[in-house]
Amino acid sequence: MRHKKLSIVADAPSFENWTPTPANLNALPKAVRRYIDQLQSDADLVGLMRENFCLRQEIAALKRELALARSEAVLLLDHFFFEND
Repeated sequence: MRHKKLSIVADAPSFENWTPTPANLNALPKAVRRYIDQLQSDADLVGLMRENFCLRQEIAALKRELALARSEAVLLLDHFFFEND
């Protein structure tokens, strides 16, 4: 028994010779373009490592600033509450 081709498959565009040119990529639906951009972002291992390094540096600097602010607050409170004794 032979199967007939579905008209949906017969009418579907051929992607055999499709190339990722800017025009072809821009013609894709927005959701597909976002997905491709996310894949590209996730595949940038060096960029991800650089970002993580920068974030670690920033966290360390913020911790230093927080420790300094806490020590200054303690000094100010000591001066305010215990200086007049």
